Amino acid sequence: MEFKLIVEEGRGLDVIPRKENLELLAATGVLTEQLRRDVILGLSATDYCDGPLANEVPGHKGGIWIFGASVGGEETYIKLTIEPVKDENGAIVKLAKCLSFHPADRVLEYPFRAKGESE
Repeated sequence: MEFKLIVEEGRGLDVIPRKENLELLAATGVLTEQLRRDVILGLSATDYCDGPLANEVPGHKGGIWIFGASVGGEETYIKLTIEPVKDENGAIVKLAKCLSFHPADRVLEYPFRAKGESE
């Protein structure tokens, strides 16, 4: 998976500091940056929910993928993207971004899991 390669061998993982993302960190007291990174790097096709979806934020490129994972016994909504940007030399580099990482606010569908299968 290209996303994992960028996180492990490229620029790393950028986490967007959205309110919902920070609330999970504060509420659980369990989630650390390392745990979040480990959960993301541990995602597989069976955790896939949707995507690629269009990035509707003006000026941003790259598809958006939705995953779900159990974190501290709670289903967690994870939204990821790979965004191509220019570095200081004008070369295109790819950034691995976590746009969302918070308790799921709806039932997530897992098309690559057998009916009734949990992670």
